[in-house]
Amino acid sequence: MMWKPLFFTVVNVIPVSCRILQANIYTKNKGVKRLSTLPLIITSEELDHWLQRSEEGEVLFCKHSTACPISAAAFDELQSFLQTEQKKRVDVAMVHVIENRDISNRITEHYNIKHESPQVLLIQKGKVLWHTSHWDITQDTLYQAVHNTL
Repeated sequence: MMWKPLFFTVVNVIPVSCRILQANIYTKNKGVKRLSTLPLIITSEELDHWLQRSEEGEVLFCKHSTACPISAAAFDELQSFLQTEQKKRVDVAMVHVIENRDISNRITEHYNIKHESPQVLLIQKGKVLWHTSHWDITQDTLYQAVHNTL
């Protein structure tokens, strides 16, 4: 079966200065799956908000390519992680690396971590505690990283 493209809708959110990502994701074996809402960082001001938030607590930054099947698979794994109890211990925000390369580059520079896509970074009080990319982004690795690191 061929991978189908991802389709995203961005909507404004009143209380938080950030867009919310709603997506239909097409996966090889599961068909169309509705993704829960995630903050989508698209402006410098929104990134500043999330960088400040990461100084005060725990944030999981997800760098995602809308044109990559590996990113689509990682996105599906992220969705599964969001259904676990460990998700409550961390705030999650997403960056589309193609559409918002400047935002993605700022995260790379700020944390001095080599850019990859897909990529997740677990931040606590301004420090990268854990990061991984590509096929290593699974529900289990995300769960274990949050469970064992925080």
